[in-house]
Order: sequence, then C-alpha cells, then structure tokens
Amino acid sequence: MIINDSVLQRFWQRVIKSQEPDGCWLWSGAIFKDTGYGQFSTSHSHPVRAHRLSWVIHFGPIPEGLFVLHRCDCKLCVRPDHLWLGTGRDNINDMISKGRSLIGERNHKAKVTAQQVIEIRSLYHTGLYSQQELGDRVGINQATISSIILHKTWRHLTEGVGNHQNPTPS
Repeated sequence: MIINDSVLQRFWQRVIKSQEPDGCWLWSGAIFKDTGYGQFSTSHSHPVRAHRLSWVIHFGPIPEGLFVLHRCDCKLCVRPDHLWLGTGRDNINDMISKGRSLIGERNHKAKVTAQQVIEIRSLYHTGLYSQQELGDRVGINQATISSIILHKTWRHLTEGVGNHQNPTPS
C-alpha cells in the first residue's frame, strides 16, 4: 500500500485519541466482521488491518512473517506505542498469558467439563475403570479419554494429576 497524503488524511479521520495520557487511540472506521480488527482500504489495495497500517505509518514496513501485536489487548487500538512486533509464537504466548485462549470449557468444541476431566483422571488412576468404561460413563470415545488421561488435552488442569502410565489395559 502506498501511503500518501490522502491515505494519511483518511486514516486520521477515523482515529479517536483518548484524553488519558496512556489511553488507546481507537479506530472508528470499518471493522473486519470475522476478527473485530479495524479495517482500512483504498481503491488500489486489499483491505488492511488498521493497527498494521498504523505501524507502517509510524515505523515503516513490517518485516516478513511478523505480526503487529497489542500491548493493550484492544483490537481497535492504533496507538503506535501500544503496538509491538512479534512472531506467531509471540502472538500465541501473548494470547495465553492474557487469558484469551479458548481452553477447557471456553472452547465451544469441549465435550466434557473441567470437573469431569478431574473425575476421569482420578477414577482412571484408581485402576478400577478402563478408558472405555470411563468413556461410556460420560458419553465420549476411548480415544478422547486417553488424550485426557495422558494430558494431551486439558493440560492446563493440574488437579487430579496422577501417574501418566496406564495402570490397567483398556
């Protein structure tokens, strides 16, 4: 995207600067419906995320493979000192550290609750139940039970952690 006076003028018309000394500068223009990030476009380019355009305006091109991340965790913020460059791994770590990841019951695909996971692990480690029996008990398949027991899924739960070996064959 070519940043000329017209682009700059249109960009700044859509920025609302906070009155707070460290407050966010919020994008008031179009928003990508699928992500919630600010959207900016010209007739000569594909739409770009407003915070990425802000980075380019203030600091220059974004190196290949890097993301523009938010310190403030506000998708509509375009304030340059609230932005930083990071890798995909940095982006994931930032998401996790700020509690935005869809782990456990926050994941719409979760088939069990945290309490059920703790119960599954505890019951399995007594040696009285096979993985199949536990799966039948909560209505999920044996492979999902195995992933829970081996901490391949629900890794964030430390309660009910026991021996990761299978005490009885399943």
